[in-house]
Amino acid sequence: MIDAVEHLDRYAKRRLVESGLLFHRAASTASEAVYFSIRRGDWWYGMRIAAHPPVYACSADYEQVLVPRRVHDADALLPQEMRIDAIVESGGHVVASPEEVIEAVERELSVLREGTGAATLSNRQADRIRHQLHFRARWAHDEQMAGPEFPLRKSPSCRK
Repeated sequence: MIDAVEHLDRYAKRRLVESGLLFHRAASTASEAVYFSIRRGDWWYGMRIAAHPPVYACSADYEQVLVPRRVHDADALLPQEMRIDAIVESGGHVVASPEEVIEAVERELSVLREGTGAATLSNRQADRIRHQLHFRARWAHDEQMAGPEFPLRKSPSCRK
């Protein structure tokens, strides 16, 4: 039996190195899921490889590559490899930069330590921060892509 997530993790890393794109990889501490943030131009795009649907909102912000946990033959993963190729070539869902996420989580953790002495953020707290940053990144991307036709830019208060 082949661990499908592990196989596709290696495949994605190889494809990203071959592409020359800047990327950041993170592994879930609670499951087998792996996350890739891929820099393309001015934006970061997210891809999540996992054997289960996302539990947290921030995980759902990533383009999903879902697979069975184990397969008998690597050929069974060809459709997912092709999907990874497409994401590497053209981008997935826009997400916040890894540096921005790390800084925001560390900033929140520092505030928490000062206020309560707690040493860690809960998964829900970290999810809220990450999801909020991913939302802002998508909003900025969509606004830039839409140009002057973007609805908020039509508002007189936004033209100042």
